[in-house]
Order: sequence, then structure tokens, then C-alpha cells
Amino acid sequence: MQQLRALNANAAFRPNAGYRGFVCNGRLLPGLGPKLHRLRLGGDTTRALRVFSGYSGTRVLSGQQGGGISVHATLARALAQNTAPLPDCYVNTCVRAAMLFAAKYRLVHEASELIICHPTLPLATRFDALFRRGTERVLVSWKSGRGPRHAADLLQHSAQLAMEWRMLEHGHGVRVSRAYVVYLSALQTTARPCHMIPANRNYPLNATAATQLAVAVEKRLVRQRRRKAQGRAR
Repeated sequence: MQQLRALNANAAFRPNAGYRGFVCNGRLLPGLGPKLHRLRLGGDTTRALRVFSGYSGTRVLSGQQGGGISVHATLARALAQNTAPLPDCYVNTCVRAAMLFAAKYRLVHEASELIICHPTLPLATRFDALFRRGTERVLVSWKSGRGPRHAADLLQHSAQLAMEWRMLEHGHGVRVSRAYVVYLSALQTTARPCHMIPANRNYPLNATAATQLAVAVEKRLVRQRRRKAQGRAR
């Protein structure tokens, strides 16, 4: 973990100009997220998932365009300082929702927003947060807004988390014991519209499920690369 921190601190691992991929040890690598979106992993799209439907007398806020970036940046600072931000606004309420999740599972923050690369495929990404729970490490992917629209969205988010887990372990030797996709939102009460309630909902991912999902994604990515190489050869 110390080596990974150093690679990020000395800019050996850094975002490329214009946020077009990443530069890792002088090599330009595409980001994992866009690659996954193009894979179309499947999943049920017929039934809507209402992640925060259990809160009566409220409506779910989704924030403005680009709000997710603000949530991630503010959350990384808040976790490093172990301080919940004020005053009430959409971004700060989502951050407090994340900190409530961490407190519930007794997670101690270790790192946020570090760039990692795949050991064999030309891919890089930035993981959201890594925590300690006793002797174990827990990897978390934050998603702000209304939550996944359907099962296909949840599968996509889980696949990204599974790949990050695999990249940390096989690419950087950082052992992870458990992972969560955590959806964050701010709920507005109908009685007091100015009052916001932090809400979170998590979906755990164990080692077996993460490995199976990551291997399936890697096989698809390899096939995709071969098809592109064959097309260029023609």
C-alpha cells in the first residue's frame, strides 16, 4: 500500500490531460469505466429498482449534473479529516450518508481516490475508498444520486468494483477481504423541504463473486482486443 501511495504522490500514476485515461509509469492507459460501459454485461432492465423507497414522507434528490464529482472530492477530504461537512446541501448530505455507512460497519479510512492499473490488460482506474476493519481491508465504490435504475445498472457497478478489487490484489499486492457498492443520496422531507436526510444503501460483494465477475469481464475485454487486432490486420 505504501508503494501505491508513493506512485500516486510522485505523479508516476496520474490522470491524463482532459481526463482521457491515465498515465502509469509513462504509459498512456484507457480508463476502466468507459470500457465496461461498452461491454454491455446484460442484466434485467424491465424492473425499476427503488433503492430509497423505504423512507416515507420524503423524495429522493439526484443533484445537478457533475454533482457526483463534487461528492467524491468532498467525501475524500471529509474521510481524510474524519469530519462531516456542513451546512446542509445535496453534496454534504451525501457525504454524511457515506460517513454514516462507515461508522455503522466500524470502518477506519485508509485511502481514497488512488489510481491503480491492471496487471496484464492496458487499463487503469481510480478506486473510491479503502478502509480497515480490524486486520481486514474493505473496498468501497460510492455512487450518488437515485441509485441504480435496474439490475443491469447494479451489475455494471458491481463489475467495476470487482475489477478494482482484482487490480488492487493482483496488480499492487493489496489484499482485500470484502467490498461494497454504496449508493448515497439526500432525501428531502415533504414537511420541511429545506431539511435533508442522509441516506445510504449498500450491496456487498464477497471474494468468490468478485473473482467470478472480474474473470468474466477480463475474458470479454481480451476477446474485444483480439477482434480489434484482427480488424486492423485486414
